[in-house]
Amino acid sequence: MTPKSDFCKSDIAMTRRLMIAALTWASLTLTAHAQAQVSLGVPGPGAATPTLPDRPAPVTKAAGALERSLRHFGRLTLAEPGLADQVLALNLDARAAFDLVRGQQSVPYGGRLRDPQAVLAAGGGNAFDKASALADLLGRMGYDTRFVAGDAPSAPVTLTCGTGMVDPDHWRLTGLGQAVLARIPVRAGASYHLLHPMLAPVAQTPPDTGPHIWLQVRDGADWVDLDPWLPGTAWGDHPAGQGTALTDLPAPHSVIITLEREVLRDGTLSRDTILDHRLDMPDAAGALTALSFGPVRTGIGQAQTTILSEVVDGASDMVARLIVNDKTIESRPFTTPGQSADGGGFLAEGGAEVTTGLWLTVTSTAPGAPDRAETRTVLDIVPETLRQTPDVPIDAAALLTPAPGARYPAMLEGMQHLVLSNGGASRSLMAARSALQIADLPQVVARLNSGALDPWDMIHASRLEAQRVSLAAEVLIQSRPAHGQTCAVVDRPRVMIWGIVPQDGQHDLRWLDWTLDDVGLIGGDPAEQAAARLWHGNLSAALEKEALLWLARAPADAIPLDSAAMLPVDPSGFGEEQAADQARGFAVLANSGLGKGRWWRLDPATGRADARGVGLGNAWWLSALNFTRSGVATVSEAAQAAAPASESAEMQALFRQAVNQVEGVRAAETERPNCFDNNGYLTLLCNVSIPASIAIGTTVILIEVAVIAAGVDD
Repeated sequence: MTPKSDFCKSDIAMTRRLMIAALTWASLTLTAHAQAQVSLGVPGPGAATPTLPDRPAPVTKAAGALERSLRHFGRLTLAEPGLADQVLALNLDARAAFDLVRGQQSVPYGGRLRDPQAVLAAGGGNAFDKASALADLLGRMGYDTRFVAGDAPSAPVTLTCGTGMVDPDHWRLTGLGQAVLARIPVRAGASYHLLHPMLAPVAQTPPDTGPHIWLQVRDGADWVDLDPWLPGTAWGDHPAGQGTALTDLPAPHSVIITLEREVLRDGTLSRDTILDHRLDMPDAAGALTALSFGPVRTGIGQAQTTILSEVVDGASDMVARLIVNDKTIESRPFTTPGQSADGGGFLAEGGAEVTTGLWLTVTSTAPGAPDRAETRTVLDIVPETLRQTPDVPIDAAALLTPAPGARYPAMLEGMQHLVLSNGGASRSLMAARSALQIADLPQVVARLNSGALDPWDMIHASRLEAQRVSLAAEVLIQSRPAHGQTCAVVDRPRVMIWGIVPQDGQHDLRWLDWTLDDVGLIGGDPAEQAAARLWHGNLSAALEKEALLWLARAPADAIPLDSAAMLPVDPSGFGEEQAADQARGFAVLANSGLGKGRWWRLDPATGRADARGVGLGNAWWLSALNFTRSGVATVSEAAQAAAPASESAEMQALFRQAVNQVEGVRAAETERPNCFDNNGYLTLLCNVSIPASIAIGTTVILIEVAVIAAGVDD
């Protein structure tokens, strides 16, 4: 039998031979790209008003896309091997494994956040996560280990911040191009200088990280201490003294997804929870998580008899469905918004209740630290003027009903991916998924042309597109240099919502919103920490805008830089989300370049800030611009003809053999249950429905986006 190490080496060599043999576009795809010269450091005072650099149009090179993606995959697999390959690379040397984990950053947060692979991908973790990574490596070498807890070491932990330069290989995986990277800090700098004068920083209470945890390894009848927390700790040392065996694992970080419904009964509005689900780290960070809405079905697999466009003139119960990998969590049924429970519409006599709104709340929990929650409006059909008089009964006739035959409500007809991040995204896995997507393009195009669309084409491709943007955010955080003595780190779960909604038969609205997006700050004084956190919020908002403009093929100047002074928003014009921000201590700000329902919020004490827009987070720009290709990219006949990048069956076979090095990728990405109907909805996982229009349109978009992501050439 061929040793595993030789097998892996031969597969990598085979991949290299494959790339060299693919001569078409080789001169383009194998040419080294210059590293983007951008500054990710916090801008100093008195800087000149920046100017956005030109952004070239995306270049689609379908024939070279697979080759480029394979190149990423081969290089990143060597740089970031899986745990089994890592053990082989360490030559089964336990002390070398200890040195490897000890060399990762020590980040002071409590609980469980990252699994062993994520610790190595992120380059760090807390005491337990690092000990867990060491335990995994030693366990694969045949050693018995156990966790112990005791007093924390007294020596301070020193973090090494990023260099300020972005690794070009990591950025290429985002599919955004070097030109987008160059524009992000410029856009962020414009907003930062307008917001920075409003800071009033105060000292923040550090989180309680709990007892210190380390590892012991069995050596005959004895247990030897291995503490990878402090850089100077040697094999067998533990400077804090004797520990006791840990009986229970630390509590995990988690993300809680809650959906609230608002109803109108007898003129009064009230809310109740119809879905509540908790996702625990570290497994949740890699989960396929998406939210969709659709009519209630009477049985799994049964064809649906209505779609939303047919529901508007008659009542029908709906449900929200949360996909988490291979499971579906259903909400309690609710009446279709805009219809009374008796089916007679708003004006029917005796209507028991009317659904008037849906709100999605995402809560991040971190052991030893306060929970953080953000609420986003999914749907709200009550005019703000009626909400401002809560003591006056609301007449249902005052609420607008949709026009007959209109798709209503549009916000319930799409998919919302929830990308959960713990700071440890695997670049190697991302490269493998990208390569797999491009290799499958010929089959996807064939299914699309034949009318036999597979819903998994859409959901996996859309998930990958969202994860690329999430990876971009992680790259920006890890590349950030120190601001004074302050380093930025990911120390709790972060959540991005990636949404796709059909606007009409030919256009889709796509948005992304970093709903929970904050960083931990290690070291420095309150002023440095507040400035560093404000800069993070501005970088994140700039990434949202630039990524949307790029992926939607929008004009590069469609979203102007913030240039006018930021002023407090008039409270009389507050929407519900703006009012909630103000009640939580945020300064709610806008300038002459922002329209109604758009604002910046800033916590002067901490520096936490982000751009906001009612209902769509930071994607209000796309809905407002209404440019021709609003969120949509079509595939030309020429692009379709070029899409089969690997015409050779042998090439595909070699590719798939290489991808199999990444554990679970093929199984996770290619299992395609055949359970969808042809009456206007596609059904995912035999239970979750989405409109066929959104699936077909999105699949067409993603065919081109997949090619651009790997084939773009700046």
